[in-house]
Order: sequence, then C-alpha cells, then structure tokens
Amino acid sequence: CAIACRISVDQMMGPDGIEASEDPVRFAELAEKEGVVDIWDVNVCDFMEWGEDAGPSRFYKANHQAPFTKFIRQATKAPVINVGRLTSPDDMAEVIRSGQADIIGAARPSIADPFLPKKIEEGRNEDIRECIGCNICISRWERGTLLVCTQNATSNEEYRRGWHPEKVDKTDAPCSVLVVGAGPAGLECARMLGERGYDVHLREAGDEIGGHINDVQRLPGLAEWGRVVSWRQIQIDKLKNVEVHTGVGEMSADEVLGYGADKVVLATGSRWYEDGYNHITMGPMAGVDVSGPRFATPEQLMAGKEVGDRIVVLDADGYFMGSSLAQMLAEAGKEVSIVTSYRSAGPIMDFTLEAPNLHRRFNELGVKQYTTHWVEELEVDNMVKLRIFDLLRDGSTRTTEPVAGELPRAAGTEVAEIEADTVVLATGRLALNALWLDLKGRKAAWGKAGIHGIYQAGDCYSPRPIAEAVFDGHRIAREFESDDPQQPLPYIREQMVWGRDN
Repeated sequence: CAIACRISVDQMMGPDGIEASEDPVRFAELAEKEGVVDIWDVNVCDFMEWGEDAGPSRFYKANHQAPFTKFIRQATKAPVINVGRLTSPDDMAEVIRSGQADIIGAARPSIADPFLPKKIEEGRNEDIRECIGCNICISRWERGTLLVCTQNATSNEEYRRGWHPEKVDKTDAPCSVLVVGAGPAGLECARMLGERGYDVHLREAGDEIGGHINDVQRLPGLAEWGRVVSWRQIQIDKLKNVEVHTGVGEMSADEVLGYGADKVVLATGSRWYEDGYNHITMGPMAGVDVSGPRFATPEQLMAGKEVGDRIVVLDADGYFMGSSLAQMLAEAGKEVSIVTSYRSAGPIMDFTLEAPNLHRRFNELGVKQYTTHWVEELEVDNMVKLRIFDLLRDGSTRTTEPVAGELPRAAGTEVAEIEADTVVLATGRLALNALWLDLKGRKAAWGKAGIHGIYQAGDCYSPRPIAEAVFDGHRIAREFESDDPQQPLPYIREQMVWGRDN
C-alpha cells in the first residue's frame, strides 16, 4: 500500500520553529533516500493558529501557502499535494504547470462544490460554486456542530434531508411565484424554484441584486464574499423561467396582492438599528439621532456619510461588521475605538480563524478596544461623550433574599468616559418585516387575489449569518409543496427522539 505523509513545513515561528527551507527539506531528502514515502501532502500550520493553514479570504488569497510549500517539490521525486483554498481552475492549472505541485488538495472548495473536479473536466467553469473563504464551515466544526457552507446550502444535508448538491426534483404542480427581495435568501430561493420548474418573478427594490452583500464585499478583505451574488446571478441568467426586475422600489401589500402570483416569498432583509437598540440593555439608547453628524449606521457609512476624526464603534453583534468598520475607518486615518460587550471584538471570528490577524491589524492601526463594556449614558453636544461600564462591575455574591425592584447583587457604579466625533452603531439588526405584517393582517384577501401562500425567507424572518439566510431560501424552495413551507419538514435523526420507539 502507498504511504502518504502530511507534513507542516513551517510553523510561522521563525527560527524558534520549523522553517520551510530547512528542516522539512532535510526530512524529505532523508525519506526519499530511504524510500519510505510515496506521496507528500504539505501545508503550513501553527498549533495555536491553524488559520495560517485554513486561511480565511479576509487575510489570505488563493494559493497563499505556495511560498512555503514549494521547497518540498525540489527535494523529492514523489508526487506532492498542495492546499491553499484553490477554487479557480486557472489557478490550479498554473500550480501544476509551474511545477509547484502535482496534485491539488481542496477541502473547503469541495465543501462549496462537491462536483468541482467534474465541472472542470466538463469545461463548466462558470458553474463552479466557488468557496468565498468565510470559514463559516470551520466555525461550526470548531464548536462541534453541524458543518454549514455559505455557498452550498446542501452541505451535510445530503443524507438527513435527501438533498443532492446538483440534482433537484422537478415540481409536479408548477405555478407562478413572486419573490420580493434579491439578497442572499431571495436569490437562492428564486434560483432553486427556477431549477424546480416554477415560473419565478424576482423583484428587487434597488438598482442591483445582492442586498447587503453589496456593502459587505467592500469591507476590508471581503471582496470574495461577492461570489454569493455573482454565482447565483450566472445560474439565474440561464433559467428562462426566472425573470429579474431591479429598481422597482419597495413593494406595497396592494402591489403584492395585485401582482397575479400564485405564491409569494418575501426576502426583504434586515437593517441595522438606527436607535442603538441592543441585547445588553434590551432597549434603544437615549440621545441617538442618526439624522445628524454624531451617529451613523453601517449602511450610512457604506453609503458615504461623512464622519469625524474620532470614531467609537459600538459592537454588540460580535461577528464581522463592527470590527470591519473599525478597520476600514482606521485605515482611512481615523482615530478609532471599539466598545464591545464581548471579551474581544468579533468573538465569532475566533471560530472562523480570522481573529488573530484581525487583532494584529488592530494593533498596527492603533484601534483601541474596550471589551466587556457597554454604554450607560450618552451626552451629545458638539461631540459625543460616552459613559461606559464594565458588564461585570457588580458584586460576585448574590443576596440571600430577593427584593422586588432591586438588583440581587451589590451594584457597581464605576464608569469610564470616552469622547467621539461620530459613534457607529453596530448594535443589532432589525428584520424588515413590515410588508409581511401588512399582508398577514390582510390574510382574508389572499384567496381573493389568487394567492395560496405567503412565506418569509432569510433576515426578514430573523436576522442571521449569510449562510443561514441562503439555507433558509434554499430549504423553502426545496419544500415548496409542503403544507407550510415556512416550517421545515422532519429529517432523519441518528439518535432516537425521547418518547419515540424509532
């Protein structure tokens, strides 16, 4: 049997660790001399930061390991495998042609598209569902939960839901479907409905499809996330039964009822709270006014709103938005601080492997972090004075007897003060469900309008990560003939549910 050896050729520790041009080369030469290795699989890896291997696109582009892994090829005649989130056939071909490696290793690209080699073989490069390098798959693996993929909604659902990544069941009851909103959920839902044979009208209020991805892909390092839109646009353009209408403005309930569709999917998205509403205080912040120069939402910033020189980013979201805006503003020369309720800025990025280099970048840019803190009070004049408090300032011991209206701990009163010319509000997202609520209140009119059902997909049902919004749109389309597509159908469970015999 062939002996394969995977070896990390560099630990990113300089002379204190394994270095690519030294130890691994000597090791490969020895193995070659002894004839004990038949194929080499090489990568880079730091035990503390395996994001240096499974590099997120925020910091590492395709084939980022090449400068380190190239030395093994010179030390052995055995075949060499390289990894490095290679998603493009052109990049893969160049790796082979250049002599860098003999075989392409592609884990995340194969999660995004399990039929990647077949599509290359058939010359269907435009159909490849390329990995965006968000590492949401790894974030789930890190927490021991079901792996998901932003690009591939069928990932890990092949068995338990019976979803094939490429094959879909055609509908036995084709009808017309209106999809309102062409963000991630709406695009995926329209694409899948079209693949299944429905007559789909996808209507987008804005001038271009993509929803909030159009802003996200402009954040530092996130350009590849735009593939969420571009791949779906390519696929939708191939479907003659899917019409896309952009720049139509926000649809009203009357327009939906009078459109003539048999069924409707609302994918109207979400927006960031404009009043500072957050999960820490469970309410808005007194004094916040985004119509003036002292406060801005992420959408306003990306639309070009002018901000001052001293910026405080309030981040209660914990994922990429607050941190990315802090980085973007600091790179534009602003003096930036970030106040977050978490133990570090963007803690979800600990799981996507983006955090170490994000914090290194913060250090380079001088971004100051106030962690496990939140705003107690705002004072607004020609600047904003923020009084922030440590979330753990109260006493460690609870009182023995509860008293209504009193905190069951010794209440802390310490605050710190910071000043800003502009405060950026990444405090939470609001589902844009006004259209749904209006239509829900007029449910008696659905039948008269010939509408058999109206459903919500993605953020307008509940704000969530992009991968989950895409999954929601996909699932609804897959289960469109069920009695209520809003509710997921049962799936195969490996463990017995309590109270059931099987």
